[in-house]
Amino acid sequence: MSQQVPPAARWALLIGIDRYCKLGKEAQLSGCVNDVQAMAQILIDRFGFPRGQVTQLVDGAATREAILAALDGLVGRVGAGDTVVFHFAGHGSQARSLDPDEADGWDETVLPHDTGRDGDAPNLDIRDKEIHAWLERLTEVTRNVTLIFDSCHSGGISRDAIGPKARWVRRDERQAGPRLQLPRNAQAVRSRPEIGPSGWVPLGQRYVLLAGCRSCESSYEVQPSGAVGLHHGALTYFLSGQLANAGPATTYRDVFEAAAVAVTASCSLQHPQLEGEGDRTLFGLDRIEPMRFLPVNQRQGAEVTLGGGAAMGLSKGSTWAVYAPGTKRADAEGVRLGTVEIAGMQGVTSTGRVVDEAHPGAVVAGARAVELTHDYGDLALPVRIERSQPADPRQAELATAIAGSRVLRPARDGEPAGATVYRLPPRRHAADGAPVPQVKTLDEPTWAVVGAGGELVLPLCVAGPEAPRWLLENLEKRARYLVALAIRNSSSRLGEAVDCLLLHRGADGSWNRAAAGSDGLPVYVEGEALAFELVNRGPVPLYFYVLDFGLTGRIGPIYPLTGIDEPLRAGASLRVGTRAEDLMALTVPEEFPLQPPAAGADTAGQETLKVIATTVPTDFHVFYQQSYRGRRVERGGMSLLDRFLDMAAGGPMRDLTVKSRPQEDDWTAFERSFWVRPRLGTVTADGPNGGGE
Repeated sequence: MSQQVPPAARWALLIGIDRYCKLGKEAQLSGCVNDVQAMAQILIDRFGFPRGQVTQLVDGAATREAILAALDGLVGRVGAGDTVVFHFAGHGSQARSLDPDEADGWDETVLPHDTGRDGDAPNLDIRDKEIHAWLERLTEVTRNVTLIFDSCHSGGISRDAIGPKARWVRRDERQAGPRLQLPRNAQAVRSRPEIGPSGWVPLGQRYVLLAGCRSCESSYEVQPSGAVGLHHGALTYFLSGQLANAGPATTYRDVFEAAAVAVTASCSLQHPQLEGEGDRTLFGLDRIEPMRFLPVNQRQGAEVTLGGGAAMGLSKGSTWAVYAPGTKRADAEGVRLGTVEIAGMQGVTSTGRVVDEAHPGAVVAGARAVELTHDYGDLALPVRIERSQPADPRQAELATAIAGSRVLRPARDGEPAGATVYRLPPRRHAADGAPVPQVKTLDEPTWAVVGAGGELVLPLCVAGPEAPRWLLENLEKRARYLVALAIRNSSSRLGEAVDCLLLHRGADGSWNRAAAGSDGLPVYVEGEALAFELVNRGPVPLYFYVLDFGLTGRIGPIYPLTGIDEPLRAGASLRVGTRAEDLMALTVPEEFPLQPPAAGADTAGQETLKVIATTVPTDFHVFYQQSYRGRRVERGGMSLLDRFLDMAAGGPMRDLTVKSRPQEDDWTAFERSFWVRPRLGTVTADGPNGGGE
């Protein structure tokens, strides 16, 4: 008799504290208990959380020991795959760190009902490291964890005395001792991995975190229109409205984007943060891949500001279709609001003009813009299709598709092609002078694409009805790959202020700067870990973004995690990938032959990191793309190292030089490339195949 798996349960721990028994009158709040009640009602009525599994701790019941006991109790009750929501509404602050490795000497904290600040009143704050230790235990059981912090731990921002109340209490300046409560878990005192901009927990993909503000800001309370005497935290209030109207496919990013716009419109000094897996469905694990879009940040009259600029390759004169907030597909299912034409660009933002809209005022902040037309000019990849014998009618079909592409164009007569397409007949060997000699044996007609240097740049594609579509898709990915890789900002003033040093781990476990090979590029062996050090020698904090241009045409983020922006302070450096929990093991796709990194060296594949440093936070998800598509093609008689295609970035494509206005925002971009050598003797059951997905 088979054992049935019990359905996943839903648990929530909601904490709201308006009354602090050991703090003064000025520290008392008004909307935290309201926040808990609103969130409980939504979780129970809208998302099916059992009432008996929604724990509410408010005011006097929310002592330090009661909160920690409730957190421990959750870990003990939760089963694999269960849904857990933790919501804290109350004060945040800081206390002197007990960790000698803490960079600034302070721990971020949340304040329970019974904590104090003055005299003999003990500091019973719950530290960020304690929350992290609890989160690590919980996520060993389930990844379906949602954290909501409607609080803050920085009160340094100026605000009017009659403005909204901030959920912040001054940090405890007292030295560590009897008045500073030690964390119950001694291990929690140690340094945490790099944290996100909310300042609460380390960057990770096993949960979703919604925070009321950045670590350097305050979270405020608002009074809903017409509700005299009723207060809520700004994040909880606007988030609750979005949750109440969510559908089955609504993601965290959907509700966050709409709520964040409303929060900042209400409290201009407050910018909510989304960290972790924002594209998951609400309180679930299903991930919905969104369309490639840029957010509409604001609108004034007919002018809008988009959350993307020169650093993302935008072009002046390009047109963008604008869809309703939360739209995931720009087709018949999307509600199109209008069209915007880009009029000017800065580093990571751009201004546009509304040229048409469904109705007056339809294009609003929080909407999603998708590019319609883009003038790539000379950066469109020139493609040549070599005639084959016998002729294949699908060559004409492919030529028509290339002529209609936004990122490709037919190569002119006498012009070197960035990509040349061949239709190869079946063959048992590559005769002298035959095209694509690196492919020795073919059992059926096959398409191959080579770069300007004659190297294979795309997976082989078996000739068939789907070939033109597959080739077009892969060629366009190749073009976008090269355009994104070529972006520069010649007017940047950052210059020598930024650097990225590739690191190599020695036999003793220490990390040192990777030594350059004979051609100037470091060489790694498959299975080794990649790490790097970001350096900011400039006078101002900078935001770093590192994109991986992989061997298979994939472009994806390495640092920071999607949706997280944490500036690197002036004069500081940061190592990424050196901690045991963050190791990035290098792999080589087994279906791709490689090229030698230098004369006499073993074959290897070239991978590139694109490093972009900006003075203001931005989002580079518009660059991301999946690997090339293709079918595996049996190529018998080839050696282990002959089974790989060269997917290295590069080629004779000139840099795209763009201008920014550094007095408003500045950015710079550069690359760090390296070779990845396959581990010898690794043979798979698939044999010498190529052109996989």
